[in-house]
Amino acid sequence: MHGVRRGAQASSDLAEQRAAEERYIRLGEEAGRVLASRYADDTQKFLSDSARVLRENPEEYSLWNRRREILLEALRHRPFDPQATLSPLPKTAAEAFEEELALSAQALQSNPKAYAAWAHRVWLLRVCSGVGDHSGARPSSYAAQALRKELQLCERVLQMDDRNFLVWAHRMLILRLMQHAAIPLNDSIEDAASASVASSIREATLHFTLSKLLRNSSNYSAYHYRSVLGVRDVHPEGVLDLREELDLVHNAIFTEPNDQSAWFYLQWLLRECTASVSNGVGGQPGMSSTGVRPVPALDLADELNLIEELLRLTPGARWAVHARANILCHLSRHDEALTLYRDVLPALDPPRAGMYRDLATKMEQRAPSTLGNS
Repeated sequence: MHGVRRGAQASSDLAEQRAAEERYIRLGEEAGRVLASRYADDTQKFLSDSARVLRENPEEYSLWNRRREILLEALRHRPFDPQATLSPLPKTAAEAFEEELALSAQALQSNPKAYAAWAHRVWLLRVCSGVGDHSGARPSSYAAQALRKELQLCERVLQMDDRNFLVWAHRMLILRLMQHAAIPLNDSIEDAASASVASSIREATLHFTLSKLLRNSSNYSAYHYRSVLGVRDVHPEGVLDLREELDLVHNAIFTEPNDQSAWFYLQWLLRECTASVSNGVGGQPGMSSTGVRPVPALDLADELNLIEELLRLTPGARWAVHARANILCHLSRHDEALTLYRDVLPALDPPRAGMYRDLATKMEQRAPSTLGNS
């Protein structure tokens, strides 16, 4: 779990570590034996043996690969039909895929951050939804149900560890599959047109990330995927409201001024908005080059006052000092910013003193004519 300090290991911990190492050696040897006979054994025996290994050791990606090969051969590389009987597997395609999803879910219980198991689930759902098969057929009701159940699984896992970045990435992949296949988030959305589905997915993502941030304002992934929604190349109409985003991040930095995740998001917001004001994107001052909705020119002086108020309440908060230096640069108050980078921040944060002095040197090289005049 995140945020848990690691202490000195007791003798019992070392014994457990040795037992775990012996277990992994045993599992690795067993996986090697199963893998060596993946083509020699009959299909049913390989599926049974590999499932036993993968439940305990889900990182054996070669075993997952072979299982996918077997499914593709059984499907005969045709579009997914949940009712089709697979040969030589004595089951329908839907039954076979349900067994694979159940196996990967069991595997993830032993290691929720197993890349290979999450990749296997994405492959299964991509195949059953028909994304990329170029058949033009509409996804089956089975595919729609499977993708919706996958979102529910992601939510359950994130309730246990809301900063599991693999689950966040997996959730976004599932949403993209639903968007490409024009599968609505629930049956109540009657219009399954791509634009309608895309709009509902954006709104659902904003709501979901906000709920996670209200529960834990130190959630990097939630901030990241809000910024993904703010990329204008992806969402030309813009989906983020700058004032609402600033209110969100202001609450976070005043609640925990030494947590860096909210400061990174504030830095992104300020960079995008100040760039839009200076560049006049689209000929409209205040229009962001990202998906942040058009707003009047951002008043950096107000942001600076807010940061300085925070510093009065929490003197020496280095992320606040760093943000103050950044805003001073945008306001062309380079002498003050230079002092913070060269003298104040290295004293507050000695391990990164070299980085701050390097930033000061680059500032002097970029704007020598402005120094001494601000």
